[in-house]
Amino acid sequence: MKKPSTLRADFHMHTHYSSDCATPPERLVARCVEVGLSCIALTDHNTIKGALEVERMAPFKVIVAEEIKTPFGEITGLVLKEEVPPGLSPQETVARIKEQGGLVSIPHPFDRFRNSVLKYEALESILSQVDIIEVFNSR
Repeated sequence: MKKPSTLRADFHMHTHYSSDCATPPERLVARCVEVGLSCIALTDHNTIKGALEVERMAPFKVIVAEEIKTPFGEITGLVLKEEVPPGLSPQETVARIKEQGGLVSIPHPFDRFRNSVLKYEALESILSQVDIIEVFNSR
């Protein structure tokens, strides 16, 4: 019996398209290959440009995603076809993600040091539509 291949993935990565990252797409792809990642979700802030660029050059699976700023904190949309504009309510952000057949993820919900964490009341209002909650973030 053939042993199944191992999935090595990271579902929260940024490129220089995000203000908190200086990594160019080419360097990100090279590093992913170097460490043996077979799938990534590229979650730049308020854009899918980096994800689309990496998707064109990567020899591994790239999930087009976006970490979207709402007035109450950030929400990540995965498996996107179009950008979701920042500044919408959490409910509208989730609706725009779901309209594309995307998945809703809550990034770094337990981080007490970031001001971008989704506020509890906002999380509670969309919780029934959340598909993924990030439980580990390298910071």
